[in-house]
Amino acid sequence: MAGLLREGATHACPLVGGNVSSGRETSITLTVLGAVPRGRALTRTGARAGDRLFVTGELGAAALALARAERGIARLRRVPTPRLGAGQALARTPQVGACIDVSDGLEADLAHLLESAGPDRDLDADLDPDRIPRPRGFGAACRRLRLDPERLVRGGGEDYELLFSLRPRGPSLSVLERRLGVPVSEIGRVVGARGGSRRAAPRGGWRHF
Repeated sequence: MAGLLREGATHACPLVGGNVSSGRETSITLTVLGAVPRGRALTRTGARAGDRLFVTGELGAAALALARAERGIARLRRVPTPRLGAGQALARTPQVGACIDVSDGLEADLAHLLESAGPDRDLDADLDPDRIPRPRGFGAACRRLRLDPERLVRGGGEDYELLFSLRPRGPSLSVLERRLGVPVSEIGRVVGARGGSRRAAPRGGWRHF
């Protein structure tokens, strides 16, 4: 409850209502209500072939923290920072295509973004593995736990960074960082699906169904 109230105050989102009863297990359900000006929402549906792909912040820290907690090395204390301010600035950015937060993992959420472009757009993505941002010392920390750093950074999830596309003539990387107020990395581009057919969704990351 303290965490809900603290985050609500930080983002001007008051906590209201509630249904209280007793039970053997704790169950918490949240519904968030809000509004956005018409035509200004960030959605998954706007990617096109030729778009550049970007991600904010770093990926893999949440998955690494969970792995440490599961092995009893350290308590799970990492709480991701919501990129609400960066998202609002991105929504005002010219040439923005599609956007999704990285909760299921980079590969899984990239697949969601590409599939949401619609049946008339068969899209794929070319990623540069060396450009995917990760915390300092991430590779060494993964190896100490006998984990594959590449697999963890692509499929770990729970980072809640923004993965988004921009048209080829959109703002430069330095302009994006100043506008969004957070580190931004260009990690690849959207391309037409090879052979005229959509690539199967990667197996990495969390799959809900």
